[in-house]
Amino acid sequence: MVRLLQSIVSHRIQCLLGALVLVALLGSFTLALWGCKDETKNYEAEIVNIHFATRMGGDTVVLVSDTIRPATTQLDVTVGYQADVRHLIPVFTLSDRARADCRSGQAYDFSQPFAITVTSEDGHNVRSYVFRVNALDPPPLPPVPQDTVNSEAQLLNLRLKELEVEWEQRGARYSTEVADKVDLTSLTPLFELSKGAKADYESGTPYDFTDPLIIRVTAEDGLSASTYRISVRHKPKELSPNAEITFFRFVETELKAVFEGSTIICPVEATRDLKKLTPVYRLSKGATCDLEQAETGDFTKPRKVVVVSEDGSARSIYTVVVERKYRSEPRLEKVSLEGIEREPLEDGGIRRFIVPKGTAVDALIPKVKLGLGSTCNWREGELRDFTEPQRLVVTSEDGDHQRVYSVEVVVGDMGVPKKRGTLTSFGFKDVQCETVIEAGNVYCYVPPDTDLKTLIPTFTIKENPMDQKLGYSTGELWHKLNGKDQQIKNGETVVDFSEPHGVQVWRKYWGIPAVADVGYYMVTVRPKQDADGRAELKNLTFSGVDEKPVLRGLTYSLNVAPSVDRTKMVPTFQLSDGATANIEPGKVYDLSKPLTVQVTSRRGTVQNRYIIQVSAQANNQAEVVSFRFREIAAVPVIRGTSISCFAGSGVDLSALTPEFTLSRGATGSLESGVPLSFATPVRMKVTSEDRTITRIYTIRVEQRLNYEAELLSFRFRELEDACTIDGSTVRFTIPQGGPLPTALTPVYTLSAGATCDLPMGQPVDFTNPVKVRVTSEDKATTKVYTVIREVPGLVYDFESWDRVGSGSTAYENPRGGWTSSNVGMAVSKEITNRPAEFPVVTKTTDAHSGSYAAEIKTVELGGISGISIAAGALFLGTFDGSVVMNNPLAAPRFGIPWSGARPVLLKGWYKYKPGKKLVNKKGNTVDGTDELSVWAVLYSGAQMNARELDEPQNEGRIIAKAVLTPSVPRGDYTEFSVPFVYKRDLKPGEKLQFSIILSSSARGGKIVNGEAEYIGAVGSVLTVDDLEITLR
Repeated sequence: MVRLLQSIVSHRIQCLLGALVLVALLGSFTLALWGCKDETKNYEAEIVNIHFATRMGGDTVVLVSDTIRPATTQLDVTVGYQADVRHLIPVFTLSDRARADCRSGQAYDFSQPFAITVTSEDGHNVRSYVFRVNALDPPPLPPVPQDTVNSEAQLLNLRLKELEVEWEQRGARYSTEVADKVDLTSLTPLFELSKGAKADYESGTPYDFTDPLIIRVTAEDGLSASTYRISVRHKPKELSPNAEITFFRFVETELKAVFEGSTIICPVEATRDLKKLTPVYRLSKGATCDLEQAETGDFTKPRKVVVVSEDGSARSIYTVVVERKYRSEPRLEKVSLEGIEREPLEDGGIRRFIVPKGTAVDALIPKVKLGLGSTCNWREGELRDFTEPQRLVVTSEDGDHQRVYSVEVVVGDMGVPKKRGTLTSFGFKDVQCETVIEAGNVYCYVPPDTDLKTLIPTFTIKENPMDQKLGYSTGELWHKLNGKDQQIKNGETVVDFSEPHGVQVWRKYWGIPAVADVGYYMVTVRPKQDADGRAELKNLTFSGVDEKPVLRGLTYSLNVAPSVDRTKMVPTFQLSDGATANIEPGKVYDLSKPLTVQVTSRRGTVQNRYIIQVSAQANNQAEVVSFRFREIAAVPVIRGTSISCFAGSGVDLSALTPEFTLSRGATGSLESGVPLSFATPVRMKVTSEDRTITRIYTIRVEQRLNYEAELLSFRFRELEDACTIDGSTVRFTIPQGGPLPTALTPVYTLSAGATCDLPMGQPVDFTNPVKVRVTSEDKATTKVYTVIREVPGLVYDFESWDRVGSGSTAYENPRGGWTSSNVGMAVSKEITNRPAEFPVVTKTTDAHSGSYAAEIKTVELGGISGISIAAGALFLGTFDGSVVMNNPLAAPRFGIPWSGARPVLLKGWYKYKPGKKLVNKKGNTVDGTDELSVWAVLYSGAQMNARELDEPQNEGRIIAKAVLTPSVPRGDYTEFSVPFVYKRDLKPGEKLQFSIILSSSARGGKIVNGEAEYIGAVGSVLTVDDLEITLR
């Protein structure tokens, strides 16, 4: 008996110790076990996971619970407010080949405790799970009906046959003016209507427009209607009071003039003859001026132009100033050295030449090619001494911009290698490198942030087939390390190049090193300079001065009131990042004469010269800056010299109080704050301070009933967020745990005077879409809005985590159907004590919102079963331990049962830091940088593992995918939104699976030819938070 017990115990211990687990799911999750195997039928009778859904219409099913993994047979379940517990749909997964007494995906009544009995495959085990679902008793949600008819009642594309007119539209009112010769009694209006709409007047029917044409348009659904009023009148015969130049330029140039009050600044190319310029311009209607149109004249000096209005009431004097336009870009196209064929290396503002040993660098002739108009400080053909770097300054044609270059000459001081020791190329693995080989010197220029101490050389050596016939081996590269010769293996050996480092090309001659055929090289590696910044003076203002300077080119101009002391002005400004200037913000400067400001970029290679000019002249602006009526809430609209305002029916137009501001120093014919009658249009003359500009503004106040029927805002008293108004549709979403839609209290705002048939402040049932009719104040326009509740999307905020396991293999797992590579890593950790860094998926307080986020990292596995790394992974799905012995790659199963809802967007926030060195399965370095993996998949049928998802025979099961690309490193949280790309439509009644898959190393679990690659970088970290699936 003792021997029998010993045999049993020994057998059990051997089974336990014989199990070795290695996990790498999604590049991180492969589980391999070796041990004893039971060949009998499965005895398990469990519900592995279950969640609940409810039907929202004929084709839409929405999840209403988290995924539940039962730890007991007595379960209390809380479902969302959407659920009708009398018709609740359980969606579950059972033990392998077990069966249940009800169907997954079928609706059942859970208003009372509901039992699901599971029987194992072998029939020996039977387990009953009892579910008590929190009773919610809303009515079943019917499908949202789709409008089959149009609710728009619009008159579109209005025009008059055989006439070109410009319509002024205000809501449902159209008006236009035509010439006196046009007969108003027989005009033919043409128009289109909204889809399906009808009108009581037919397009193309002539009409007598001595009276307005009234057209009533009724929508296709018969609920909305709009009444349009179309007026056509002859243009008024009154003369225009405006005296303005509205456009000005010269025929000889395409450059546009700039208007500064009464000053017209006209730029022309520097090559133009200012004595032969031909002006073209436009004046306000009917105005005349003393400058002949299109007549060539002399503009070498400023010219006065007098403009008189059509009615003679206004007179303006403009000054035309012509400025030559010089090129502002200092361009260095090329620099070379006479007798030196090699092009220089460009390193930011440095031009570096590598020349052979023996070159007379103290007497070289540089050749400089510049862009048009640019000049430099070097004379052509002049000998220059390049034993020290030489400063080359390039100046733009306008003289205000400079770029400074440093021209350096480096002499190669090593001898010429012997012919069998010649390097033909030299660089570094995974590092962009610009290399020059000059005799025995190798100069390498790498990016600024490159670690020079850990570079891996890549190179080629000149080979001659005849050498091998003579007994020479292929070339090898060696160097001295700690006084000993060591071979540098191409693309493998790490070498410190922080200082110039000597290398040698060796060959063997019949197996013996051929010292006579050695090539000696000195390798010098230098970081390149990053690009220099700009040299800009921005956002210039002055303390105590309201006006802002105007920037033209590099000149700031400002005109201030004569009372301003220009000798004591305090500027505030910003400079480009890292730039410096010869003035400081907040200090006092004398601006009574122009001030020159020199701005220099971060490293001094870019210099700009700004001029600040402050004048104290009478202002030449004649503008109405702001205008309102004290008695009217609506803000008047200022368009050019027209000011229009709408007043309600209760406003007394005979005593309105205008309140306005004008340009500094300007005067107006009306007095701000003094009541006046606006029953008819009122004119106000505004004259600039310097008396050069006069503008006549016409102020019109319309008093009528409002024609607008707009729903301006809409919300519910029970919900925090306002609803979204999109055209004639109002959409809202009730958050999880929010109020029922059966009694929501609407609060809204309408156009002035409009009414609505939806009671304000009274609870209404919004379970189904609700039609809301808005009628304008003048009763001419009605608009129908549809208020619809949207199906909420799924949100994973990673705020709730459950602790799994104990001791050194304990970890936390986020709720909501998530599984991680911690499941397999825990087994590996318990048996082999690897990985040392565990868990690989953790919760972190470095969250985008809330308290927690999910952190996924790639760790070193230590070569267990020949695999060097394990990439962390987090996914929606399960881990099936019942198949791990037979098929380890089938253990991780992606996907949770999915309803018929259609995912359209995968959204969220992420941060990613790749590890330093990308390695393969054996731990050898490979080219490239590690990348993250964030994607989601919707497919049909049973759960699939990574290999099955990649197999061609399962391609037809994939319905849609959303993949984040490109997967670039991000130091801060970055928002992403990825659309689902559908390969086919959903089929009624098909079983669906859905998964989101996140990994810190995209190639860590990538399946290639049926096997995982296991490529990743130790230390790669992916942090994700606030994932959301938008449903439709």
